[in-house]
Amino acid sequence: MNQASERVPFAATLLQRLLFGEESFQMPTLPPVAGGRWGGTDLAALWGPLDIDGAELVWELNAKHGTVTDLLDFQSPLDGLRNQSALLELVDGRQIKARFGARRSRIGRQKCSFHTWSVHGRTPTRWVGKVRGASFGTGNLGVRGPEHCSSSHLRLEGRYTWYVLDRRPDENAINVVVEAAQPSELDWNAVGSDFMALQFALGVPLQLETLVALDEPGNVIGCAGAALGSRPARRRPLDGPVPYSRQGECWVAVLFHRLAAAMATSELPYALACHAYLDSVAEATIDGAYLKLQIALEEFARSLRKQEESAAGIARAPTRLLVRDKDTWIAWVDDHVAELRGMVAEGENPAVFVDKVRSAMNLPSSGVVADVLARLDPPLVVGRDVLNEVRQRNIPVHSGRMNKPGVDYVVDRDVERLDILRSLLVALVSRACGYDGAISGWLRSAPTWKPAPDWWPEPSVATTAEARRTFLYGQ
Repeated sequence: MNQASERVPFAATLLQRLLFGEESFQMPTLPPVAGGRWGGTDLAALWGPLDIDGAELVWELNAKHGTVTDLLDFQSPLDGLRNQSALLELVDGRQIKARFGARRSRIGRQKCSFHTWSVHGRTPTRWVGKVRGASFGTGNLGVRGPEHCSSSHLRLEGRYTWYVLDRRPDENAINVVVEAAQPSELDWNAVGSDFMALQFALGVPLQLETLVALDEPGNVIGCAGAALGSRPARRRPLDGPVPYSRQGECWVAVLFHRLAAAMATSELPYALACHAYLDSVAEATIDGAYLKLQIALEEFARSLRKQEESAAGIARAPTRLLVRDKDTWIAWVDDHVAELRGMVAEGENPAVFVDKVRSAMNLPSSGVVADVLARLDPPLVVGRDVLNEVRQRNIPVHSGRMNKPGVDYVVDRDVERLDILRSLLVALVSRACGYDGAISGWLRSAPTWKPAPDWWPEPSVATTAEARRTFLYGQ
């Protein structure tokens, strides 16, 4: 075991307060608005109290005393500001920055609501929130208390450092602490991509509505409406993209670190892949889950191939085609354009027909994934059962069902087919982001739950050491 002792007193103290002091950081009461700007509209003539409704910030509009402003004068201008950013000035001198806003009316009152917002005043050191939907097995973080040590928590390194605390039996949400490298205002892009990586690494949709801002001593100095994630799925067994428990190794932490770093720098559609995986967990129908995984696999593979081809000096293999020679085929089509145009039905566009003939040299959509797997360095040689499953892509795309018309569902068989696609998507994302640790397969065999596919290589010594790294906070 590779254990590191935490030397930041406040981080340890905060976790002890959450775990042993049973302290819950509530959203603070915010003072009224005293003006500001919303889009291009000056709000100097308006004031009103604020209320926090879930992740939404609600402002009840009032005209300032001593003005002749009628709220109806603002109705049309505010209606035109939907989804524009706002800067609200509070009576205590602090500000609220909101990414999106909208006017909403209720009988007898005029209200506006704001989304993805945060209070700006004193610079926060850390943020605390409640995450719904999380479950995990082996952790890498222990916290010492006055009488005993609490273990099985997670310390995750992304663009932020995340402390994810294990759930008590009577809780439906768990505490998370979000910490930047140095005190700073919340970076929405960074916390959003980290949260997506967290959901993917745990393999389940999560929800984080609000965050409470703390200063270095641990006083509440602000808050934010994050509105991250969506309604969590029903809690599933410990079953995610990587093993939750394997010889004391915390693979969730390694995958999170690699994926969060890649999402910060790469233009690959990681969000699409993550959403497809999470949707396959929460989707109401197995057909919908299967379709989304097939589409995500194809698009992620296509983007990975495009990225490889555009990078100088790393072309590893020519793109597979259905013809022997690309240039010869294109030349043949160009030589027969007049003949091809003469075959087009009356009223149809000849250029469309010629383009279709020219593109006939390309692999079918179901062949893109296999092509990319072969072009990886080193190639990822998956089993025949995996390639056969990818080739079923056209069935759900054209019929909306994972099985051919007339073929009945078989629960165990079809759930395994879904897991095959999940594992392949995880493998492709892992190779793209540099994760070479353990992944989960689809065979439910004792004593190991869903062991890695036989075509996935064993983790390197360095990566295994990273997965076995643990942290101990407190004295």
